[in-house]
Amino acid sequence: MPDQVSISVVSSGVNIAAGAVTSVTAGTGLTGGNITSSGTIAADFAASGSATANKIVEATDSRLSNARTPTTHGSSHGVSGSDAIPADGLAQSQVANLTTDLAAKVPSARQVIAGTGLGGGGALSADVTLTAVYGTSSTTACVGNDARLSNPRTPEAHANTHQAAGSDPLTLSQSQITNLVTDLAAKALSSTQVIAGTGLTGGGDLTASRTLAVAYGSTSSTATVGDDARLSFTAAGTGATARTLQNKLRDVVSVKDFGAVGNGIANDTSAFTAALAAADNVFVPAGTYNITSTISVGAKKCLYGVGFKSNISATIAGAPAISVNGGLSGAGSEVRGIRISGSAQKGLYVTAAGVLIDNISLSGLTATDGFVFVDAFSSTFSNLSTSGATISNACFVCGQNFNGNNCSTWYTSNFCTYNVLLDSTYEGGSGWSHGSNFSMVTCQGGRYGLFVGSFRGGCFNSFYSENIVTPVRLGDQSNAKLAIGISISGGDLGGPLNTHPQYASREAAIWFDYAFGCTVRNMDFSGPYNCGSYAPITISDSGGGTGAAAIARVTTAGAVHSVHVICPGTGYTAATVANVGGVGAGAILSVTRSGSTIASIGVTNGGSGYVPSGLPVAITYKVAAKCSVDSVYINSSLGLYSPLYPWLVRRSSAAVESGITINNDTSLMNQQNGNSADLRKTRSYGYTHALLEWDNTGASANSVYTPPQYP
Repeated sequence: MPDQVSISVVSSGVNIAAGAVTSVTAGTGLTGGNITSSGTIAADFAASGSATANKIVEATDSRLSNARTPTTHGSSHGVSGSDAIPADGLAQSQVANLTTDLAAKVPSARQVIAGTGLGGGGALSADVTLTAVYGTSSTTACVGNDARLSNPRTPEAHANTHQAAGSDPLTLSQSQITNLVTDLAAKALSSTQVIAGTGLTGGGDLTASRTLAVAYGSTSSTATVGDDARLSFTAAGTGATARTLQNKLRDVVSVKDFGAVGNGIANDTSAFTAALAAADNVFVPAGTYNITSTISVGAKKCLYGVGFKSNISATIAGAPAISVNGGLSGAGSEVRGIRISGSAQKGLYVTAAGVLIDNISLSGLTATDGFVFVDAFSSTFSNLSTSGATISNACFVCGQNFNGNNCSTWYTSNFCTYNVLLDSTYEGGSGWSHGSNFSMVTCQGGRYGLFVGSFRGGCFNSFYSENIVTPVRLGDQSNAKLAIGISISGGDLGGPLNTHPQYASREAAIWFDYAFGCTVRNMDFSGPYNCGSYAPITISDSGGGTGAAAIARVTTAGAVHSVHVICPGTGYTAATVANVGGVGAGAILSVTRSGSTIASIGVTNGGSGYVPSGLPVAITYKVAAKCSVDSVYINSSLGLYSPLYPWLVRRSSAAVESGITINNDTSLMNQQNGNSADLRKTRSYGYTHALLEWDNTGASANSVYTPPQYP
């Protein structure tokens, strides 16, 4: 193991305990010597204030406490200080801002030179004095009291000397005069001519003032005076009379004559109001006219445009966009060739007699009701469309006192509640409506195509519906709204629209709910009237009878909903089953017959795939008297071709005295005794189809009427 040295600090210095070490060499500033025993290493201090080499200065040395201030210390480094910095000891860059300040100085050798008229000058190594050199030569200055400067000439006299004939005439070019050349160029020569053209007199060169005047006369080179009779207008043709141009031009008054802009930005309400107040016929040119309050078309006024492009865009809450008013005195008012868009409570509201409403589109309008006609008499409402509008309630409303009107070519295509609503009680009305004619009415996309509430005396010709939940509803028994004398003839009934929010509330193609004396004739029941899966069950003539054939419809619960006996046959008491539709469809166990009434039908094994309860039918009735269905055609595309679709159904709550007369049934017949026997009479006699009241409480069919056998 190497020799060990143990060093510890003691109060008098450093104690070293050495093993085999025999000496400690003291370095600079220390004392040392041979190690014979434990010893002390101590610092070798110089005497206080003594600057001795190789000695350590004690902390109390007086030199360390010399109270020299920074100023005194700095002076010691000055040029004459005790510790002067050599003249070239610092670079110029070490002195703050010195380089910049030197760059701003000029060399003392630079000269101040005395130019012409001055004396003195010299280098900048000393002060330099410049003096004026006085004299009479061209290179000297004139003293202020020179006698020559006291010549008593006035400015006028002096100026005269510079004139052409003066003693000291001036000769200047035009370019020496400020702006003279430009100003001269802008002047016309006096020889320039003012020429009187065609229709004027006067003229000449500019050597004098010239007067031009209009030359009036009757030649091609003269002007016409303002009251000239030739300014009148005379139409071509025998018997035409002369009119002034002003009178002629006032035949057409435009809303733009009163400040309308029609740019879709400006508010043109006041322009429409002013124009209709000033003129009887107001034209609406193509454009988009923003309005913020109802435009009122008064008695015997006409507002007309060019059609779809004459767009009135409304922003009105709780009021119609356009109102035609005046009651009986309003006869003769017209609104035609207009589009109404924007938002309002109603699109066009009419309460007047003898008016013409034609070629109006509501495309782009959001409203509760589209066209509303109340207290309207002997008027024409034609070529009206709500296609492209968003109507929540009714596209067309015929309210109270809607009498003797001619309505044609109405078109709807909206997810509304009512496409056409005839109701005298609309918005609190009470006056019955009578005797109006409707033709070419097209209804698409609504909950009801035609809904007749409290209304009497309306005739529909060429009525077309498509994608309607319930195409026609006559009357509203639950709200005591009676439809009287409504006739629908010639057209097409199609639906229902299975994407309509109220699709689940469908009733039938025609629903006689509360109707008296109403007739439906010559109609085609067609269109995509999809009604779900069918469960056809055909009862054969087994059991010993002759020609027996019956058709029933059942639900998944096994309840019989309708029975149609095409040919009851004779003497049978039981029947077998053929062609039961749906997965695991049930079977008819027995049919019990008593006379012409089927007493019961047994059904087993409900299975799935049957037509659900409450499915719409072709025609249904609740409270109906003296109503008839005449010569209607059941198109196979309707789904009625299937034998299990009931053609005419009496509501379970129908009044006992109610009924519908079926005349001249021309529906298709496929196979009377086959799997898809059609629902029709076997002959064209005036008998109804077999009918059944709804009964889904059990597996029995009640109140089944079977027509008599035909020869």
